[in-house]
Amino acid sequence: ELSRLYAEDEYANVEDQDLVNRFEAKSKECRMLSNQLADLKGAIRVFVRVRPHDVPASGKEPEHLVKIVGEKTIALTDFDKGHTPEKTWDFDAVFNTRASQSRVYK
Repeated sequence: ELSRLYAEDEYANVEDQDLVNRFEAKSKECRMLSNQLADLKGAIRVFVRVRPHDVPASGKEPEHLVKIVGEKTIALTDFDKGHTPEKTWDFDAVFNTRASQSRVYK
């Protein structure tokens, strides 16, 4: 009985990974088609790339003013005004500090 359950679990994991792979492939295809459609329409798309902070001489990591809250949304906090509520902005795409040039311009 236990070996049958292990086999079913292994099959479910393989099936789940297959679904994840198919979803990622379809998402990539959908983005490509959406970009092609926007190009054909002549639409302006706005992308943002969050750049890494310079580490000060103290070596202490500064507080981040910009936070990525989704694939298309960033939030800014104004620390000069005593941690005021975040303001959010939506873009066509948001790239994090580790995004390569080739990924941004793909």
